[in-house]
Amino acid sequence: MPRAFSEAERQIIRAALIDAGRAHFGRYGYRKANVADIARDVGIGKGSVYLFFDSKAELLAAVASHVEEENRAILLREMAGEFASAELRVASLLRLLITTFETEPILRLLAAPEEYRAFFLELPEETQAALRHGDLEFYDELVTHWVRQGWLEPIPIAEFVGLLHALFGLTLNRDLVDPTIYPKVVDRLIASLAETLTP
Repeated sequence: MPRAFSEAERQIIRAALIDAGRAHFGRYGYRKANVADIARDVGIGKGSVYLFFDSKAELLAAVASHVEEENRAILLREMAGEFASAELRVASLLRLLITTFETEPILRLLAAPEEYRAFFLELPEETQAALRHGDLEFYDELVTHWVRQGWLEPIPIAEFVGLLHALFGLTLNRDLVDPTIYPKVVDRLIASLAETLTP
């Protein structure tokens, strides 16, 4: 039977599980990542993991939330600077999002259909809803602010997030594009979107 942990220990172990989970899920994917291996990296027994998370899916949900918070903080910091034009600001946002998506294994895992389905099937409905609405809430606040500043044309938030997902879809399927022209294709799409989205 897993031993009881003090509150201080719980906070440290939970953070360590999220870090180890991030490494394992990023390397092996959701389906192949092993809870026993994650527990071993943290120095606890497999059964003790379930004192912190009800399931492997709940652990990945916590990892995903942590990664998204981290990347949103970076995005807000980068976007707080001055830009020569609204179009350049929007293009910079789109480029940063694509770069983040291309380099962050957890985001790519969540966008892979087979992994996403296996993961979501094991999540309680309330956790599913929280993950689904996370992007909408974050971008709703960002878009509303940018529209007020005159940096964006008014756009329904679901449409804006849909455009981002379409861009991410391109990076997931980049093997369908000749690699010698892929960077130019991305540049043109970003430029076109930035021009369309700005006043």
